[in-house]
Amino acid sequence: MDYPLWTLGKFGVRLVDCFRKTDSIREYPLVDQSQWLSHDELKGRQWQAVQDLIRHAVAKVPYYKRIFGELGLSAEDIQTPADLERLPVLTKEIIRREGKAMMADDFDTWQPRPKATSGSTGVPLKYFIDRRSHSYHWAFIWRAWNQVGFRPGDAWTTLSGGALVPAEVDFKQRTYLWLNGAIHQPSYHLRDEDFARYAKLLRDRPFPLLYAYPSSLRLFAEWLRENSAEIAVSHFFTTSEALPPAWRSEIEVGAGGTVHDIYGNNDGGILSFECDQYDGYHLNMEGVFVEIVNDDGHQVPDGDSGEIVSTNLLNYAMPFIRYAPGDGGSIRRDPCPCGRGLERISNLQGRIRDFIVTGDGRRVHGAFFNHFEPFYNSDWIEAFQVRQTEVGAIRLIMQPKRHPAPIELQAVLSELKLGLGEDMRIEVELLEEIPRTSAGKYRLIVSELD
Repeated sequence: MDYPLWTLGKFGVRLVDCFRKTDSIREYPLVDQSQWLSHDELKGRQWQAVQDLIRHAVAKVPYYKRIFGELGLSAEDIQTPADLERLPVLTKEIIRREGKAMMADDFDTWQPRPKATSGSTGVPLKYFIDRRSHSYHWAFIWRAWNQVGFRPGDAWTTLSGGALVPAEVDFKQRTYLWLNGAIHQPSYHLRDEDFARYAKLLRDRPFPLLYAYPSSLRLFAEWLRENSAEIAVSHFFTTSEALPPAWRSEIEVGAGGTVHDIYGNNDGGILSFECDQYDGYHLNMEGVFVEIVNDDGHQVPDGDSGEIVSTNLLNYAMPFIRYAPGDGGSIRRDPCPCGRGLERISNLQGRIRDFIVTGDGRRVHGAFFNHFEPFYNSDWIEAFQVRQTEVGAIRLIMQPKRHPAPIELQAVLSELKLGLGEDMRIEVELLEEIPRTSAGKYRLIVSELD
């Protein structure tokens, strides 16, 4: 693909705000300043936002009206963080089952937009976020990037999601990325020639940062080291996967820069980041309330590990209160030497996505399957898993809601081959239930290749 050599700066970002109906430019200065407030001040504002959200949910969201009624509670009964334990943990299964009951009575007034995620379970979840939640999401990302000097409108570069067609994205997505200042290298399909072209761009033109999947960036760093190549990027931000310490070292040695990891959970409203102290991930307290709970849903002491449960304080169209995204970690409230008043998440137990290798040697990032629309738009697919034991072949295991017609199954396979290549051999297996681990989960991608 050809990379554009210029962007529209802050004007382009304003156009993006206009087209996607967000207010990120307006909200960014607020969160850039509020991170330096004291922890007590941030905590007070945060808890007020929790109570405001609960009052809204009880008054206007059918699911919460029913739950609070069944428990004999009113919104005013939730006066302290400990009181949240009186409410059930919200799971993806509950959200799917409740459907429209999760949506506020005044749903449309919040200008909702659809989202979908499968996480690490292979079970698609469709949900909505509203205009305010979407706006703050980008403001929180820019805040994380600002620590290395980034300003909205600056050009930046990515090594992350792409499209079904190798090394291409559609016109709408290309325009969106360009207006946003992003120079994009899709990471769903990675070959040596892609790395060589991308390295030349990053050598000839400096960028303030590179935003990438850790596994893709690790491969790029390995290529740079093996080819004695250098690039003019000194700051790397990683996201969407766990970042093992060994990977961080390999990236910093091979690519010649520092790595800051970001832990985000869009459905749960979390966007947290490492500062220059590298001692936990600063939480976006202005937009989320996080609890760490045990198997019974009870809060554990600060510093103890457990399941992350989040309450998105900004999404009033479809509120998620005490939502369990499936990740683990611990919470820290002690002061960080960087001076930010934001709490931190530590001991993250995230996911690592495997690559699928095609017959012609392309390495397809596991996120390809997370964003493969037929898995979410087909009403007969309950869950899926992809397994690979040999190069150029995969076994696609699907848990159907009903037995698909041959034409429905063929439509999914045809779309898959657009991205994986016509030569990819795909074996299909339909199971009543995909086997799970002892923890009740299963991996989306299982690669047994060396």
